[in-house]
Amino acid sequence: MFQFSNIGSKYMIQDFISILLRCIAHLPMKQLFLTMLIGIGLAGLCWVMCNNYTRLWNKNYHLTFTHHVLCGIAALFTFFFVLAFSGLSFLQEVSITCLDDWSAQITNDNAWAASTFQKAFYKIKENGLEDFSNVPAPGNPGSHIPVNNNSSKEECAYIYTNEACRNFDMKNSFLSKIIWTSPQVPQKIINEDMNEYFTTNSTYPPQRAISLAANQIKAGLIL
Repeated sequence: MFQFSNIGSKYMIQDFISILLRCIAHLPMKQLFLTMLIGIGLAGLCWVMCNNYTRLWNKNYHLTFTHHVLCGIAALFTFFFVLAFSGLSFLQEVSITCLDDWSAQITNDNAWAASTFQKAFYKIKENGLEDFSNVPAPGNPGSHIPVNNNSSKEECAYIYTNEACRNFDMKNSFLSKIIWTSPQVPQKIINEDMNEYFTTNSTYPPQRAISLAANQIKAGLIL
């Protein structure tokens, strides 16, 4: 079973901010204007409360420059929290757009396709269930993955599908974490798709795996 790395974790905040901004951009103009007014009002209230709280119990306290700065930061956070709270109502729509963007990107990612093909090639060859005697190595003309055995077909489909999930987890760190506790497609679903596809085909294409992964992600969003 694949262990999904934490490579994408360093992009978590960046991904969160990107999704948040896209959600806010989806707000209708009237709702955005009203939300900003409410945010400004609550930010102002926060500023006043932060500036006067200490003086309620310590009349001799004098506000310092640092105190004003911290109050300003608290007010700004309040304003952006109100915007975020309103914008996140469009999270599902934005997530589907992100998913479509990812599907288009990975479909044209030749480096990912070559890397996944190589991983599947050597894994199937290592299992010893297929004849690789006349099969060129990855990178050479005519290279392919023999999948005559059902176990080989399952393994090949599993590698491709969950490598696609792994790529989504890395490229969309925040979105992945709120959809899945473990970013992968269940083996049962992969086997069902594999059995359906291999009845009329002899190889498992990357596009099939990407589509299966995208459908699973979208199902999680809809739920």
